[in-house]
Amino acid sequence: MPPRLKPFPTLKELVVREIVRCRSLFGKLYEQEQDLFDPVPSDIVDSILEEYYNLSEHQPICANELCMLITSGSTKLDLNRLRVHRHKIDYSLICDALGSRCGHSLQELKLSRWAFPASAIAFITLLCGCLQELDLSFGRTSDEHIEVLAENCPQLKKLNVQDEEQKISSHGLMKIAEARFQLESLSITGTVYSVKDIVYLLEKQKQLTHLRIANLIEALLVYARDVAAPLALTHLVLLYIGSNITNYPKYFDISSVLPLVTALEIDQSLLCSLMGDGTNSCFGLTKLRCFSDVKIRKVIGVYSDNFEKLKVVSSWNLFLSYPCFERITFLQLESGRQVVPFPKLSCLKNLKRLIIRNSIVDLVEAPYDVEGAQISGTPRDKVCLPEMPEYLMELIISEIRIGLPHRLLRDLLDQCKYLECLCLHFVANAVPVETLSKDFIYCLEGVLPNLVKLHVSCGKRWEIDNRLLEFILKCGSRLTDLQLNHLSMDGYDRQHWLDHVTSYYDIKFKLLE
Repeated sequence: MPPRLKPFPTLKELVVREIVRCRSLFGKLYEQEQDLFDPVPSDIVDSILEEYYNLSEHQPICANELCMLITSGSTKLDLNRLRVHRHKIDYSLICDALGSRCGHSLQELKLSRWAFPASAIAFITLLCGCLQELDLSFGRTSDEHIEVLAENCPQLKKLNVQDEEQKISSHGLMKIAEARFQLESLSITGTVYSVKDIVYLLEKQKQLTHLRIANLIEALLVYARDVAAPLALTHLVLLYIGSNITNYPKYFDISSVLPLVTALEIDQSLLCSLMGDGTNSCFGLTKLRCFSDVKIRKVIGVYSDNFEKLKVVSSWNLFLSYPCFERITFLQLESGRQVVPFPKLSCLKNLKRLIIRNSIVDLVEAPYDVEGAQISGTPRDKVCLPEMPEYLMELIISEIRIGLPHRLLRDLLDQCKYLECLCLHFVANAVPVETLSKDFIYCLEGVLPNLVKLHVSCGKRWEIDNRLLEFILKCGSRLTDLQLNHLSMDGYDRQHWLDHVTSYYDIKFKLLE
């Protein structure tokens, strides 16, 4: 990769960044001239907040520092990144800054886990009347908060109030249903609402395209039977918690009320229940032929035997073989940290993005050794190499337990001629353990020139050193994001490479132990 000069920042960005880095000067300037750098564009604020995110509990950001970044140019503010510092910050100062400075411009506000009281949210939303997106997730949001939002936020399009233990009652859900919102997206998990209440929500908030709520599948069955009017939902989220579909006849069909659905997110356990003996028990789900995005999730847990482990990937493969999924372009699979072989993807000709996470993956298709026997010495004709979709552009696998010998991994990656993003995370004791730098260089030779993003986490016993990094910097001419974990180098070498790459290359770079 030839060194690339970083784009020269604007004078405003340079000045603001330097003042922020000199934190004592930052505080003094704020006290003397609060509007000195007003407005600061939202993109600059976001990048500065990302720097603050790395501050430890021992270097907490103060309210004055944060308030200086809230300006009349703020259209969006993501404070989720700073939630580690929330106990050190005076809520009243934040509220004053939001209300007085960006009341007419702020459209998106994220306050996940901040737990602002209802009075503070009332003050902010009263003055920031243009809010369209609000994230109060995991913040102990109550009915009182909902009443405030219903009164002050008529333009609200996206609301996230999901929580581990929901404090919004059935009455609060009714307030959401009857509010003057223009809601397109609502996430409200943490409790199971009655089917009747969810059906009422669907009837009232007709413009909802994305709804994340427990027991939606039952509500859709009742809605299709009693109301039958087409819904605007484009993103269908079916959670297993609270769902009991055994009382509904198998001939019930929800496809007629979901004509616009293009994305499906479904829990693995619910998927198995829906499939039953075949497509006839999917309540019409497989009749929807417009899917482009699919996520199959499994709540992290423990299976009792190897048969149950294999059942996960079997249901993946069977479900994805249905014609309604043949045109999907994005697929995310999760097994709840169970050992799974690589899924069969040969039928997904248009797939461009594949993510397998929360799964301990073996990079071979079944049959495979459930006990994890080392396959590095297995004859080539005995290994069933996965068939990759021709147009795949993004491949992310979060945990790999049994990797392929380097020649087979090269064959696997070389199938992906259009790959731009590659993230491979091998678990610490992944096999084969004899992998060397030259082996991994050989694996990446074919795909590296086209890659824009590359993240690799090596097995801890592998002997991969800075030669891999040198090769990547030399040949990865398009890379803008590079992260390497567990390279064999000492602290001095690691710091040297961090300084070198960040100084001479325009690239987001991390080198982790």
